Amino acid sequence: MNNKSIMLVAIMIVIALPIISAQINFKQNIESDLKFPCYFNGTFCSADAFCNTTITAPSGALVLNGTTATNQLTFHNVTLNSTQTDEVGDYFVFVSCTDQGISAPSTFILRVTPFGKDLSTAQGIIYLGVLIIAFALFGISMWWAVAIPWSETRNLEGEIISMNNLRYLKILLWFISYIFLIWISFLLKVICENFLYIDVAAKIFNTTFWFLIAFLFPIFTLLMLFTVVIFIRNLKLGKMIAQGIFPK
Repeated sequence: MNNKSIMLVAIMIVIALPIISAQINFKQNIESDLKFPCYFNGTFCSADAFCNTTITAPSGALVLNGTTATNQLTFHNVTLNSTQTDEVGDYFVFVSCTDQGISAPSTFILRVTPFGKDLSTAQGIIYLGVLIIAFALFGISMWWAVAIPWSETRNLEGEIISMNNLRYLKILLWFISYIFLIWISFLLKVICENFLYIDVAAKIFNTTFWFLIAFLFPIFTLLMLFTVVIFIRNLKLGKMIAQGIFPK
């Protein structure tokens, strides 16, 4: 089935037996078919059986409210469109099937993630390690960007006696720090989406990421123009200092 993620919920809705819980994964913003079998007295439920499905999103909003699943004899099916799986996190699914006048409930968790699966512990450790490295590199670049002096060397009379070429490095470090900030916001978005399942935080970091991306090229362009202006100014200052002229 095109553009659909088809999942078979491996739960047996057995009439008059206790509730059975399970968990499945869907991919975010993808139309998906939720399929589950219904059994009665050791066989598939009859053609007259019906299953009502209620699904609650992580935010508490109702996705489905008592929707009757389509009876396909060997399984029952409900379809969730792409807008009904837009929240990342655990959806609570309640199914009540009735056959031959006997009803039984079942519950399970539907987990929606950007990748349609839970990332492993090893992947989580890698993301955490990379995040720590990103924060460390951001801190180092910011420290040097602030610590490197901007002004030229002056004598007691306040005259410029030498130029400060470290200005170029200072500008570069500010831009590198901005790149690291973009990287950090992306990592935080991924971690919130795939490990913490905090949809609100994931959306905040996603907005932050794209906001920073939007200003990346303009900032780069302005810094390049600023660097060219400083370079031209330094050329003039260098010629003046070489001639024994020390401007203030």
